[in-house]
This record gives sequence, structure tokens and C-alpha cells, in this order.
Amino acid sequence: MKVDGRDMRPIWLGPDGQSIKVIDQRPLPHELVVADLRSVADVIMAIREMMVRGAPLIGVAGAWGVYMAVLRIGADEAGEDALIGECTRLKMARPTAVNLMWAVDAALVDALAAKGFDARLAAARAAAEKITEMEVDNCRRIGEHGVALVREIAEAKDRGKVNILTHCNAGWLACVEYGTATAPIYMAHETGIPVHVW
Repeated sequence: MKVDGRDMRPIWLGPDGQSIKVIDQRPLPHELVVADLRSVADVIMAIREMMVRGAPLIGVAGAWGVYMAVLRIGADEAGEDALIGECTRLKMARPTAVNLMWAVDAALVDALAAKGFDARLAAARAAAEKITEMEVDNCRRIGEHGVALVREIAEAKDRGKVNILTHCNAGWLACVEYGTATAPIYMAHETGIPVHVW
């Protein structure tokens, strides 16, 4: 998504590789605040306090939390138990969040399969990046399928404006890119279909 003319996602790895950057959704739309998450405790707080919200984004944050856990714990034998413990804490940040449970477990499996600190950190990072891009791709595909329905409605209205109502946290902030319910709207706009959104 473009923010002040530049591409931005609601979550990304800091340039130093030592922190996760997130858009704090709480002060929006009045202020754009980027928070710096430097520990598993910070990621847990971001999820609990609704700094990040939306099922896909919460899952992605959890996957990056696994990366933060590996970064802070290391990869010795005792570190495996500590890593599993930190992942349990991450999942308890929002115990009903299915995406969080799945993403943390997936990133943990990949991290534990790697031996040695560098390999484990690389595996945790690759897992978080893969989960992030998977969520982006899921939303893109929702948009591709959904835009066909919007196009059908526009054609039935003789290319008239299509009115769309959406009322849930389903945009790019909640989903990393595109959004779920909003993806067909963005794609309709991009392809020249006139839309009005309530």
C-alpha cells in the first residue's frame, strides 16, 4: 500500500535485523506511529494491546515473534526448551487466534529443524518471510476472484458505479497487503471499474 507516496506494509524486519517494525493501529487515523518490537515480550504486547490486529497480521506477527525468540535465546540445547516456551507464550497472547497458533507452530518447526544459531536464525527468518508472503498471496488471489463478481455487477449496470459495503477490519493494515474483503475493491479500481465504498 502507498503511504505518503511510498510502499509500506504494516509489519517488516528492521534494517538492522534486530527488531520488527509495525504500524501501531491504535492512534490511526489521526497519527501514523511505527513501533519498534525488540523482544518476544514486545510482540506479545503488540498482539494483546491491539497494536496489530486482523487475523492474517496477527499470524505474521507471531511468526516474526519466533524469529525474535531465536535471536534472543540462541541455539544451544537448553535453547530449544526456552524457544518452545517462548512460542507457547506467543500463542497465549491471543488464545483464540487461529492464524497466530498456526504461524507460530509453523515457524517453530522450521527453526527447530535447523542446527546451530546461524542456521536456526536463518530458518526462523525464512519461515516468517514465507508466512508473510503467503498471506499477501492469499489476499491477492481473493482480489482476483472477487473482482470478477464486481465486474459482473458493473456490466449488469451498463458499466455503472458498483456500491460496496464492508465493515470489518479487512484491509491492508489487517492483512499485510490488499486485505481480504477490500482486495476485490482495490483490483476493481485498478482495472477501471467505478466503485463506491461505504
